[in-house]
Amino acid sequence: MLQLLNTLNHALQDKALPDAHIEEVFEVWWPKLEAELSKLPADRPTQRPHRTEREVLEELVDTVRSTSQEDARLLKFAADEIASISARLTTLEAGAFSSLRQAISPGARDVFWSQRDDVQVDLRNFPSHLDVRGEGGATRSQNAARNRLADQVQSERDAAQAAATEKTSKTETKKAK
Repeated sequence: MLQLLNTLNHALQDKALPDAHIEEVFEVWWPKLEAELSKLPADRPTQRPHRTEREVLEELVDTVRSTSQEDARLLKFAADEIASISARLTTLEAGAFSSLRQAISPGARDVFWSQRDDVQVDLRNFPSHLDVRGEGGATRSQNAARNRLADQVQSERDAAQAAATEKTSKTETKKAK
């Protein structure tokens, strides 16, 4: 212990006390400190309180239940958000097709629809086995949403083609006169 005090004292450099002073203080106070330290209880390894198997199992069951409830809550939240986003996308797509049909010139509309038909995907043939919950198949609501969207896209395409055909027939009628 004296060696530790000397090391600490030397670390103070200019503010260090003389070694003789440290030794004198140590000899006076060490016996009192040692007596107080000996009164302290001996160190014992800390042990966890012994729990029965039943207590451990109850804690485990509680943990699993709380985790399952949180997972279920998060899954419901995710499913609700996905449904909300899907509904908004369907609405936005329908509005975009209507706006596009009204905004572009008839000639450009014809070009757009002819090129769009080349890359048109029938959403009813979209892989129905893709399901976010991994149940091996899309749910009825997913299939219904896919079919509604496909019907909406098809009706937009039919309306645009009808408008293009009508314009073409009007143009031919004018040329014939």
